[in-house]
Amino acid sequence: VWGSLWPTLFPYGIGMFEDRIHRTQGLGLRHINLKSHVKHYLSLTDQRFQKHTSFMFVMMNIIQRRTSSYQCRLAFKRSWFPKVTSALDKINTLGLSELISKLKKDPHVKPDNECETAAFELLRYVQYVSNDISGSTAEVHAMWEEIRSVIRSRGLPQLYVTINPADFHNPIAQVLAGRDINLDEFFDKVEGNTEAFIRARTFAENPVVAARFFKLIIDAFTGILLGHDRPDKVGIFGKVDSYYGVVE
Repeated sequence: VWGSLWPTLFPYGIGMFEDRIHRTQGLGLRHINLKSHVKHYLSLTDQRFQKHTSFMFVMMNIIQRRTSSYQCRLAFKRSWFPKVTSALDKINTLGLSELISKLKKDPHVKPDNECETAAFELLRYVQYVSNDISGSTAEVHAMWEEIRSVIRSRGLPQLYVTINPADFHNPIAQVLAGRDINLDEFFDKVEGNTEAFIRARTFAENPVVAARFFKLIIDAFTGILLGHDRPDKVGIFGKVDSYYGVVE
C-alpha cells in the first residue's frame, strides 16, 4: 500500500512501513513502529522524504488518527457509574446510526426516543481522554497539572521567557537545509536582492529544517544558557532549579 502511495519514494518496493511480507521471509528484519519509522525517514541526509510535497502531511494525519483510535479512553466519575450504566443499557447500534445521520443533517437536533435521549445523557457524564494526542485538549490539561505540580514543589517561577528564533534570517538554518554556506564568513554567498527569496524558497521546500532548527535553538538555550547540560548546572541566571517550556 505504501509503495503505491509514493512510488518515487519506494521505487524498489522495500523499506516501506509495516512490511509484513519481508519480515516473514526469515531475513532477520524486526518490526519498527510507524512513528519511529517516519521520524527516521525525515532525518535522512538526502532529504527526499523531507522535500516531498505530501509525505509528511499524510503520515502525520495517519499517525494522529491511529493515536486517537488506539490510545484513547472514556472516563467518568465513580459517583456517576449507575447513571452511565443505565444509559449504556438503553443504547443500541441501530439507534446510534440513526442519531449520527440526524446530527450530520442538523447539529442541533433534539432526541426523540429513549436511545437518543440516553446517548445525549451519556455525553454529559463521560469524558473523552486523549493525553497522548499532540495538541489535544487533554494534553493541554495535562500540561496545566504538570505546571501546578512544579509550582507546588518548587514555588512560583522567577523568570518568564518567550523564545521566537528567527530561522528565516539565520545562516545555520540554511546550512541545515543543505545550502553550501561558510559559517565562518559573516556574509558568505549572499545573493543580493534575491537572497530573501532564496531563503523563503529553501524553507518552503523543506519544512522539516524549521523544526530541526527550532529544536537546536531551544536545546542550546536550556542546555548552555540555562546551564542544564553543564556539569555544575550553572547558567547565565545562576543555578536553575527547574524549568518548564511549551511550544505554541
